[in-house]
Amino acid sequence: MNRKRIERLIPEAMGQIKTKLLDKGKVPKIYDGYIAAFGPSVISSGLLQCVKFYEGDAKRKKVTQIFYNLLKTERQDCDENSLDAFRKKTNTMPTLVSAGKSSISPSPASSPCVPLSLQTIPTMRQRGREMKIRKISREEAIQDNRRRLQKHSKRNALSIKEQKSSSKSFSSSPIGNIGREFYMSPSYGKKLIDKNVSQLLKTAQKYLAITHTKTFMLETLYPGLLIGAGYAHPKLKENNDDFQLGFFFDHTTGLPVIPGSSIKGMLRALLPIDGDVDSKRAYVKELYEWDDAFIDDLCNCFEDGKTIFYDAYIVSTNDEKGRIFAEDYVTSHFSDEPMGMFKEPNPVRFIKIRPGVSFQFQFGTDDEKVVDAFKQLLIDHGVGAKTNVGYGMFQEN
Repeated sequence: MNRKRIERLIPEAMGQIKTKLLDKGKVPKIYDGYIAAFGPSVISSGLLQCVKFYEGDAKRKKVTQIFYNLLKTERQDCDENSLDAFRKKTNTMPTLVSAGKSSISPSPASSPCVPLSLQTIPTMRQRGREMKIRKISREEAIQDNRRRLQKHSKRNALSIKEQKSSSKSFSSSPIGNIGREFYMSPSYGKKLIDKNVSQLLKTAQKYLAITHTKTFMLETLYPGLLIGAGYAHPKLKENNDDFQLGFFFDHTTGLPVIPGSSIKGMLRALLPIDGDVDSKRAYVKELYEWDDAFIDDLCNCFEDGKTIFYDAYIVSTNDEKGRIFAEDYVTSHFSDEPMGMFKEPNPVRFIKIRPGVSFQFQFGTDDEKVVDAFKQLLIDHGVGAKTNVGYGMFQEN
């Protein structure tokens, strides 16, 4: 880019801005972004695509008209109606964009509007002179750097101190990230069994609830619900009562959720989409008395974009103390001796969602019959791990 050409085009750019963008004596802030993004858009997408995008909106179109007029000023041989001529001048665009950005850059004044007086915008040469005047000695530069480092060190130390003072222990805090407690605290989730999460459930619902969806509520049955048991969970050195199976938590709220992908996979596995299609079709047809047309409608829901399967989140618990977790054990036995299946028991403690916890399921579809069918499939077959032994089963709330 040529600085002299930029300086020469700044007055012309300011004139164009004053003519086309000025509104009630001010330049709307939205044009700052339009002008600043024009150059990167040309580089990433190409000139034609960028111009086509800007021409599609009345406000953005004003920006392309300004650059077009600057281009005509820079290259007088440009035909007004020739897009090819505009395309051939791509090597001039960096200069034009720099001139446009310089002409609309805010001044040191606190006025919210962009000043349109050329005298208030220093040229490149004026800035260079100021830099020369402000030359300092090497010792002064070293002292200045030391002051900056001390300032940043104090700021960082204060930030760490504030974090420590503001953070409370998980057991005493009314709201805490349960997922972080389970995977990263020194106790690795041992305190979660007695944790009251009533307040956290109310706060988290506004983050997890999706508007304009079809929803229904189901309640967990005994023995409970397991989600994410395949995740690795750290083991403590004193491993007698540590949770040895993982669990799935929402990253933002820290609450356990049933991922939409798990719900979609479970429902898809029951319908005649993959595998033994004929047997599955006969099964759901006999069990639910659905006709072939409706079964096909259910199968079509799993095509891209037809139905969105959102995460199911907890809305309430029937526990008087506001608890949603409980503990359970699975005990494996192994020995090479005769009757070894009953020897050397190895109890494995794990965490689960307790019975009586209500989940809100939500689907991005307008078909009420499809949602009712999904609801019935979830009640009859459950979701999550160990469904063959009773986990993951629901009833209507």
